[in-house]
Amino acid sequence: MDNKELKQYFELNCKPSASERSGQKLGPEYECLVLIPDRKNASGQSYRPLGMDEQEGVPGVLRRFQEIGSTRGEVWEGKFEGENLIGLQNQEGASITIEPGGQIELSDQPMDHLSQVETSIRNFVRDLKESIRPIQGRLMFLGAQPLFDLDAIALSPKKRYRIMYRHMPEVGSLGQWMMKATAGTQLSLDYASLEDLERKFRVLCRLSPFLTAIFSNSPLHLGKPSGYKSFRGHIWQCTDETRSGIPESFISRKFKIEDYIDWALSASPYHLNRQGEIHELMDHSFKDLISGSHPKIKTNFEDWKEHLGMLFPEVRIKNIIEIRSIDAINPEYVLAVPALLQALIYDETVFGKLESILMDLPENEFPWYQQVAARDGLAGQVNQVNFSHFAKKLMEMALESLTLSEGCRLALFFDRYTRHGLSPADLVLERFYSADENPLKWIHKELQSDEEKQSSFINFPCDVDENPTSWVSH
Repeated sequence: MDNKELKQYFELNCKPSASERSGQKLGPEYECLVLIPDRKNASGQSYRPLGMDEQEGVPGVLRRFQEIGSTRGEVWEGKFEGENLIGLQNQEGASITIEPGGQIELSDQPMDHLSQVETSIRNFVRDLKESIRPIQGRLMFLGAQPLFDLDAIALSPKKRYRIMYRHMPEVGSLGQWMMKATAGTQLSLDYASLEDLERKFRVLCRLSPFLTAIFSNSPLHLGKPSGYKSFRGHIWQCTDETRSGIPESFISRKFKIEDYIDWALSASPYHLNRQGEIHELMDHSFKDLISGSHPKIKTNFEDWKEHLGMLFPEVRIKNIIEIRSIDAINPEYVLAVPALLQALIYDETVFGKLESILMDLPENEFPWYQQVAARDGLAGQVNQVNFSHFAKKLMEMALESLTLSEGCRLALFFDRYTRHGLSPADLVLERFYSADENPLKWIHKELQSDEEKQSSFINFPCDVDENPTSWVSH
């Protein structure tokens, strides 16, 4: 393979229909943490992370999820690695995946409308709540595990995860925490052409620190304030600089897809599978493998596609553009993420304004933006860039372009947080301090409050009559 062939993968995935609103898709991914009662604790007043044991762990939850779906005629097929049930998939293309530390993620098919995304997430939360009810489980939508250390969190038996977990301490200080303890909200967008891909990508890379700040929701670590509004964001910055973060070339005005290819070639695949045999390849960059550095591995096009999925930049390019810089958020507000990004990126008028604003920011400041966003959230400031003021401007630009129906969840988030210079993390900390900084007292109150919010989200859609008038005029 040469660079022309590698570039062809992206050319083949251009979707010309994405140049028109009717063809622009939204691909949601939504992840959460699960806690269950710690039955070893005599008082019964504490929790532990969901484990990997058969009945009270991941396999039992997945099987109950299948059964619940079947009562409504939904068919979820099990995905296995050997005898281990590691996920589910349905005929429409949606999947339920289990992340390394037992985090449960919905990865859904591309959708046309925000209302479809809301329905999908509502159904996922509803069925997952039912699936964990027999083990008295609770869903927790934070960007990082707030209480437990690594030893208390079970590791998935999936071979790829075992390989990655062993490798992480060699390349960063917090990679194992990334695997076991983080949860995110992601969105995938389409690109119409390579030029469209390059334009969207460089803008999204510049936007990503501000997305981290706006939606930061992981301020606690090991039962106390971590010093970061998005500890998840900090974890990713300390995971593996060869495959994560925002490389300088990504925010350059001159960025081309060849820059992404060169960056991807310099990283190593964790492993490649050959006829059931797993070859660990951390000592070989993909470029080395193409040139024949490994005696048993000759790379092919499928390897390239798999390798692209083993890279973890804040914005990732595959057959779609994947925005990965946002913490997990409680269901009642999570629709703010696709609503904001749909308006900023898919509305050409708004996108043009956003591009002009972001491309005027100095390239050399972006490493600071990323660090400050994780640490300070919307309280951050770098030179003349005040994160709170910047976030309000982004939100107002988006709300101006959305109809009442489209903008409902974004407006709720804006009024609760951004309008006041707050992110979800600020209120998590406020509730922690009001619980006398007692982790057990805080977690019981937090889970009870979350239970009520999740039930409200499931039972009461953000129901506003469709109206062509924007939010701002109201």
